[in-house]
Amino acid sequence: MHGFTQGVITGISGGDFYQGFWAGSISSVVSSVTGGLNNATGLSGTAGDVSTMFFGTVSGGLSSEFTGGNFWQGAATGLTVSGLNHVAHKITYRNFVRERLEAIGLNWKDRPNFSVAEIDYLLDYDPTLNSMYEYADRPAIEIDPNQTAPGSTPISIKSIKAKTVGTMTFGTKAFRSYYTLYQSVGHELRHAYQIVSGIYANSLKINGGNLNKAIYSMEIDALWWNYSQNMNDLQFLKLASGYEKKLNLNLSK
Repeated sequence: MHGFTQGVITGISGGDFYQGFWAGSISSVVSSVTGGLNNATGLSGTAGDVSTMFFGTVSGGLSSEFTGGNFWQGAATGLTVSGLNHVAHKITYRNFVRERLEAIGLNWKDRPNFSVAEIDYLLDYDPTLNSMYEYADRPAIEIDPNQTAPGSTPISIKSIKAKTVGTMTFGTKAFRSYYTLYQSVGHELRHAYQIVSGIYANSLKINGGNLNKAIYSMEIDALWWNYSQNMNDLQFLKLASGYEKKLNLNLSK
């Protein structure tokens, strides 16, 4: 997953997908092996972390150069993978959503009322969602009891190119708890920002105008945002993996 995700990120940012893929994949493997050797030889703490990051960085650079890419761009990818995906994984994960909800007087496990007012409260009083709402150009919000998905944001080639966001709609599944509501709202706001910022348009261009490929890429991005808010919640990784498989099948055609 590390290699594919780094490939997607590299491609969206204007680089070569496959060079990013191999740099991320090889760096991930080397970092894992290095971490195991560190444990076996008793190298721990800062020295062990530096060792893991060093070999991950160098392997990322070399793999990129071997596949015709830039050594330093590959090294940067390797550093990201080895540093963030391996060393940082030693940290005890925090549930940022729970902390933010408690900060505005809400219990993350409680069930909110099925109303737009509950969403407005989150947007008004939570600094993170409020900032995302502003960056997404304050899209309209509605609720629909018949909608099967927790949340949805209309996506079309026309709206992507015009950088305009339609009405975000939330169904009853989003209101199972304040936690699910927070994650659902954040997920859709991430999509809205992808549209207005031009990230979605860039993904569409990179994917040759194929809307499905662009959608899969942007879903992966939004799901990684969800995961970063509570890295104990693995459902978002599983969902992202499913979209990566779909994108991989489309890329091979």
